[in-house]
This record gives sequence, C-alpha cells and structure tokens, in this order.
Amino acid sequence: PLPGPDLLLLRNVLIYFDVPTKRLVLERARRVLRPGGLLVLGAAETTLYSHEGFEPVDLGCGVIGYRPAERA
Repeated sequence: PLPGPDLLLLRNVLIYFDVPTKRLVLERARRVLRPGGLLVLGAAETTLYSHEGFEPVDLGCGVIGYRPAERA
C-alpha cells in the first residue's frame, strides 16, 4: 500500500455533511494522515464537536490547520 499523505485539504467540504458523516470523514482522515500530517479545513469549518482526534494549528493569515492528536 502507498504511505499516507502529509497534507489533506478538505476546504469547504464538511459544511455539506451532517454531524455523523463529518465524524466518519474526520476519523478516516485521521487514520490515513502520517504522524505529524496536517488537515486543512475551510474558514467556516472546525473539528470541534465533530471529532476530538485533532489539535488546532495556527498557520497564519487566518488559516487554521489540524494535526492528529496523540493517541492514548
């Protein structure tokens, strides 16, 4: 199999889904991202209340990315 990506761009994708579907998409994104990888969402999107497996990262210029949280 191919290695996971370092970067996933899902800008303005999650806004079209209900909460259960957002959780599913975010869980799959977390599973495929390499350790230290980055998920970038649109300005109106967040993982808050949808998935606790990501930590916000300020990328500057008003862009927030998310890194997978450490697994317990």
